Amino acid sequence: MADSDVLAGLRARIASIESEGSASPVSVRGGLPNPPGPSAGSAARDAGSSPFVGLQRGARSKGARNGKGGEGSSSGERDFSEESALRRIERLANVSEQCSGKLRSRLLQEGWKAEQVEGALERARACLLVDDERYASVFVRSRLAQRKGEAGILFTLKGLGYEEDYVRALVQEQRQDAGLGTEVDRALELLAAKPPKSKNLHDGAYRKLVSAGFTPSVASEAATLFCEELR
Repeated sequence: MADSDVLAGLRARIASIESEGSASPVSVRGGLPNPPGPSAGSAARDAGSSPFVGLQRGARSKGARNGKGGEGSSSGERDFSEESALRRIERLANVSEQCSGKLRSRLLQEGWKAEQVEGALERARACLLVDDERYASVFVRSRLAQRKGEAGILFTLKGLGYEEDYVRALVQEQRQDAGLGTEVDRALELLAAKPPKSKNLHDGAYRKLVSAGFTPSVASEAATLFCEELR
């Protein structure tokens, strides 16, 4: 299917949902995995709070002043309307999974004003074109599968506007679902799969683990255990 057909389908569904005022939005990007059983995201909703904090809204960026970003118009001027922001979100979401924080930052940098960005994001979330909980779930699952450290996962998602408690609960949930061990166990698995090549084995192991997102304390303990096992 051509990209134009995909975008046309997305726009049709968005228009349908908005015109009907549906209280139960239908996903326009099915097929993404969801963790089994009650999720940390649903627990946050049941508690009446959103797991997504959102980042500070900013003024128009340098890109806007330079005339970059936006959509072309018949007059040749750039279109920074809410509709054009939504179309930009559609294209980005068609390429890869997105979250509000990434999209907000990108659209502001490309020249849209905060008001138009927030309006477009709200509409995109209403039909699940953008789903912050889905993004976090996929992100955490993929990083755990890559043997990345929890500290690095937390750092990245906090930078995108997610609450720390929500991320920690999600990581814990998915670790249990996958039957993963402790952080030290996971760090040792990484070292066993990809041993350091440094002459100083302990320092090399430590640096590898820290760069993979493990805390200094976990990296130090795992590096020591790893060296002891090789003696």
